[in-house]
Amino acid sequence: MFKRALATFLLSTLPLGALAWCPGEGSTRSVEATHPTALIFVNSAESPEDSISVYWLDYDGNRQHYFDLHPGETRRQETYLTHPWLVTFPSPGGGEVCYGIVHPLAQTGQVVIR
Repeated sequence: MFKRALATFLLSTLPLGALAWCPGEGSTRSVEATHPTALIFVNSAESPEDSISVYWLDYDGNRQHYFDLHPGETRRQETYLTHPWLVTFPSPGGGEVCYGIVHPLAQTGQVVIR
């Protein structure tokens, strides 16, 4: 048995009225699929309406919806080193607000939504 290092990314909310796109989204894309890794997404928000949506940014930089995560839920996502992931939450007026883009590390990383 071996121990794995666990990197943690903390994503905090943007102010209301933030744009639905994430900074860098137009130029961020997946590159190749040769170095496997994983991300563990944790929604530690307390309010029931704080669900998040997680998207993989494909080889053309387009969002591909993978899953929604409700408060208190955790999900492990197998991925590759050069595959970015984008996290959003619902906007009170409709649509989505960006939390951020996560770039995996060589070791398993944990993405905690607060």
